[in-house]
Amino acid sequence: MIALAGILIISGWLWALVALKGIEPSIILHWVTEEKVSRITQFVPTEDIPLHLSVIGASGLLMVLVNGWLALLFEERHWFWGKFLAGATLLLGALIFIGFVAIISVN
Repeated sequence: MIALAGILIISGWLWALVALKGIEPSIILHWVTEEKVSRITQFVPTEDIPLHLSVIGASGLLMVLVNGWLALLFEERHWFWGKFLAGATLLLGALIFIGFVAIISVN
């Protein structure tokens, strides 16, 4: 499950890099919808797209690695908590993948 979470994050990151390569002049990185009103809260200039997407991907991979290590430690003590943390890590990887897809779809 941990490896699948890492694969989801890496594939989402690569997909976002390829899909957003030719976007001009900037991309929308964050938006908020409150009371039926949407507003954009963060733009990223074209030259900074790889950096910002890499920060999101690297943060996700770091979380997956730490959770994987903790899941192995928990597995030694009690199998349920190790499996539970591995499942939660898979959910985290899926949510980060969905985040990359949302960034692609908005732009």
